[in-house]
Amino acid sequence: MDYETLQAVRFFIKDRYFHTLDNNLPDAGRLFRESTVITFDGGTFVGEDALPDYLASLAESNSGYSARTVAVDAHLLADGTILALARGRCMQNGEMGHFVQTFILVQDGDSYYVAHGIYQDIGDE
Repeated sequence: MDYETLQAVRFFIKDRYFHTLDNNLPDAGRLFRESTVITFDGGTFVGEDALPDYLASLAESNSGYSARTVAVDAHLLADGTILALARGRCMQNGEMGHFVQTFILVQDGDSYYVAHGIYQDIGDE
């Protein structure tokens, strides 16, 4: 993967994906497609609105969730999709912790969408 593509993937994950989930949930559906499958701490969410709806329900219950990425690495796969791994800090239920998230990204014009994702809270390691 060339440096420019890696930077574009990092920008998508840090500045579009996590920023949108933290600050603009109503617009988060554009990050996904109807075929998107996300596993979020053991729960499976399918479709463009499933994860944003779940995160909105967390906010309504005052347990909330926000994330800040620390590092993103990515590799181009043989079929042209991108495998990316993000790690960072998160705030959930008022407690700080750490997370890792694996993404399969598909290029969509000059950006990407999440085809698959696995999010895992790894506590306060």
